[in-house]
Amino acid sequence: MRRIILFILLLILLFTSFGFVSWSIVRIKLKELKYYVAKDQLLNLQFSSELLRDKFKQLMLYKDDYKKEIALNIQDSTVLNASKDDINIELDYADHTGLMIVNGVRRLSFKDSLRFVEDKEIVLKLQYAFFFERAHKYKQAIKKYEELLKNIDNKKSEEYAFTLLHLGFCYALLENTDFALQKLTETENDFPGTHYSQSARIIKELLLRGKEKKAEIAKSTVSGAEKIRRLYKNGFYKAVLTEYSKLRPEEKTYALDYIKGRSLEETSNIPQAIKEYIRLVNQTEDPEVARQANRRLVMISNIYQKNDTLANFSKQKAEELKDDEMVKNVEKGKNLIVAPKILKKLEKAVEKGDVKAEFVEELKEDKVVEEKKIETEIAEIIEAPEIKKVIETVAPPKEVEVKKR
Repeated sequence: MRRIILFILLLILLFTSFGFVSWSIVRIKLKELKYYVAKDQLLNLQFSSELLRDKFKQLMLYKDDYKKEIALNIQDSTVLNASKDDINIELDYADHTGLMIVNGVRRLSFKDSLRFVEDKEIVLKLQYAFFFERAHKYKQAIKKYEELLKNIDNKKSEEYAFTLLHLGFCYALLENTDFALQKLTETENDFPGTHYSQSARIIKELLLRGKEKKAEIAKSTVSGAEKIRRLYKNGFYKAVLTEYSKLRPEEKTYALDYIKGRSLEETSNIPQAIKEYIRLVNQTEDPEVARQANRRLVMISNIYQKNDTLANFSKQKAEELKDDEMVKNVEKGKNLIVAPKILKKLEKAVEKGDVKAEFVEELKEDKVVEEKKIETEIAEIIEAPEIKKVIETVAPPKEVEVKKR
């Protein structure tokens, strides 16, 4: 009789255990599905890789089309910056049991383990690296993307593909062509048939075409000024600055000075670009160059490196140059750009225990140091006697009415 009772109890225990395990596995599979759907909605990685192609074309081919630039900034601000909350996956004891079993099976089939908490930290780091890229701080973005490549265990994941592609993009914009081609080729080969591969191939083609063009320009016997114009047209900003430094004073023109300013801006030397633009805006011999330079001041002070003093100065100058319609367009566009939410998300993640506090402090410190450095440099330029004199002679701008949708 005892044996029968023990046998029945054993059967009940086995069925209960089996039921619990099955229930745990179903729960974790449902949470896995929810996690990937939420992550896809939050990151929208396909849109980001498609947008990257347009950004690269704009920077290389349509660099002075401010309307296209504003439109891309509006779209760009939605990438990895969704208004919804971050991915929230909370695991209880049953979920942990299911996760352990599922991961055991995945290891036996040579698949990567599910790691919700670690993945969430990777997603936050990805958003943070993109924060720098979006702000045109490509050196800082490269540093963060390189760190991510080392930290992402699953080399076949979308996060890894995104990181590789955007790393190649940042290297390309800093004219580290060999590094850019290496990362883009890796993206193309490792993720065939995906939007990442397609975007990498298009950017690669533009880069290789540009490389050939650069070699042609280097061999040409045209004047230094013409060489600068051709290099600028093809997006070789570092080479522009090198060639500009070789010009004799009598060879320099306001148009070439503007090209120098744009090249400084596109190589992340925004404070020096601002200095050049203010000088060009203040000259009266070439009104078209003054207008183009002022447009860059409007874009920088309203979108890339917000500064009220510069914004007011450039707004008034736009009125003087009969270009105030451009200011209206920028102000409309500025209101549609979604502000970065990454730092608030990081603070929430620490409160919930999703990421380590040290990680957040490190990222915040990076941002604060970088922002302070640029703000200090811009302030020093604005406060310089020759620049301050120019800015203070400009009357306060009239209020421009911006129609809202």
